Amino acid sequence: MHQTAGSLSMGEMGIEIIETIVYSIIGIIMAVIGFKVVDWLTPGDLAEDVAHKENRALAILAGAMILGVCIIIASVLVD
Repeated sequence: MHQTAGSLSMGEMGIEIIETIVYSIIGIIMAVIGFKVVDWLTPGDLAEDVAHKENRALAILAGAMILGVCIIIASVLVD
């Protein structure tokens, strides 16, 4: 059973905040790794093509991949 913010002590709330920060950092690192894997699987430099050559198709691919990875990460981290 989850407790509401009003029923948590200051120590418990501090622990919850630290856990949230740690899980956020882990999630961001995993999302970056996922992006690098897709960059490795696609021909050329994905970041270069999106940023400098304005390739919208690759930008959509990268965005969809990041969203997919983040949904998977969120489902793993949620109790």
